[in-house]
Amino acid sequence: MPTRVEWGVVIAALFVLGRWPILFFRFRLVSALGPVRLPDWQYDTYVRMVFAAAELALGAVAVRRVRLGSLRRVPFLVVFLLLAWASTIWSIEPGITLWRSLMFIGAAAAGWYIGERFTLQQTAVIMASVAAVGAAASYVALLIVPNIATHTGRFDEWSGVYYNRNEIGLVLSAGILASLFLLTRTPGRARIAEGLAILAEGFLLLKSGNRTGPMALGGTVVACGIVYVVRRYAKSKLVVFWASVLSLGAILIGFGLVEWQWSHIVAVAGRNVTLSKRTFIWFVDRTFIGMKPWGGWGFEAFWSNTLMQQRVLGFLKHFPFDAHNGYYEIGLSLGWIGVGLLVAFLTLTLYRAFTHAWRGRDILSLWPLAFVLFILAVNFTESLFVSGEAFWILLVAVAFALSRTTTILIRRPFI
Repeated sequence: MPTRVEWGVVIAALFVLGRWPILFFRFRLVSALGPVRLPDWQYDTYVRMVFAAAELALGAVAVRRVRLGSLRRVPFLVVFLLLAWASTIWSIEPGITLWRSLMFIGAAAAGWYIGERFTLQQTAVIMASVAAVGAAASYVALLIVPNIATHTGRFDEWSGVYYNRNEIGLVLSAGILASLFLLTRTPGRARIAEGLAILAEGFLLLKSGNRTGPMALGGTVVACGIVYVVRRYAKSKLVVFWASVLSLGAILIGFGLVEWQWSHIVAVAGRNVTLSKRTFIWFVDRTFIGMKPWGGWGFEAFWSNTLMQQRVLGFLKHFPFDAHNGYYEIGLSLGWIGVGLLVAFLTLTLYRAFTHAWRGRDILSLWPLAFVLFILAVNFTESLFVSGEAFWILLVAVAFALSRTTTILIRRPFI
């Protein structure tokens, strides 16, 4: 069982590696540390030091607690990470790719440690705790620096202790998702406290005006509801493979209905059909992926290259600084080979999560599936498969935890 020190280090490190709270505090220390470069804040020396220190802290507690042999359970992930590091060879910005690929691998190593040391239920506790810390810190920020905490740029949208509304929205949505599952196992008065925490986080989420997080949260809950119903009424009749096919079919029908009514849905959500001009950015992503379709431009190198910035500005009025889509981001970084390896890793993890849910009896057994689906959904409009990202760490952690607890093939129905 993890020690209290391990719990504390993991929660603190993941809060830090949420990236955006650190930028918030960095801005408050401009007078002491000097100005921070925007929007390329990843180059800031102090931010880099904090990220590295967080990953090293996790590495320090992970020493002698994980076995190299466990890497065999996630072969696609290992090859994917090696490709990210190897892309330094053909990268248009080798120095950037070397640093960021190492940070990306370090984040995956942190997830490896968490997945080996913590149970699947405990990963839900970790996610809920990180969101609770972020929410508590945001309420403190509202009291101390309200003019900053209640704005995102020039808009009156709450960002709390995070840099902008999108970041706080994603963290709180994932935290609420985890808390909803934990609520089914929380006893007595603790359930009241858990419920109050969900309400507090929900209020912040509402004030942030973020849509991506809540829409992904709602879609995930609906998808898990479909799986729960299929499991309840067909568990004794279907093996896991056909159950996954049936559930996937139902979910795809749901996606088809969403596509059919897309313009009405985005209007209700207060968005436009271009998703804040993301569709134009995705066109640019596809254009430049097509120029280097196999190996890409080097891990996280594309948006940092001056020549690429000038070429992108030939398509867009404002430089986006990321693909605004996790899958396109990997396509730009590592080409279709990288995308294929990532999809293989995600598919294997998703199937293991479904297997775990199918074999379970309670609602909490759906948590790993819910988290994977949430990450898959969010990455359609945000880029989370990047270096120093807490969601990437937790995804890897869930993948490792599933790989050591879940048998992939089930020859007969589990009764």
